[in-house]
Amino acid sequence: MEEPGDDIDAEADPIDSDDAFAADDEDDTPFAAPSWLGAFGQMIAAVLVVVAVVSLLIAAAVALRRLVP
Repeated sequence: MEEPGDDIDAEADPIDSDDAFAADDEDDTPFAAPSWLGAFGQMIAAVLVVVAVVSLLIAAAVALRRLVP
């Protein structure tokens, strides 16, 4: 009696146990390590976005105050 998984050959198996942690890309380049400059740039961008949103809310409040007595 045959087992259900006996007819699957090793080459058709999509999971290769020897290559489980290999990079997905073809050129095998390592991933870029995060740097302090990148984190600092993201913090500055986040602060600028928050400042812009707060400024827009203040401008909307001032405009509404002028329009509605």
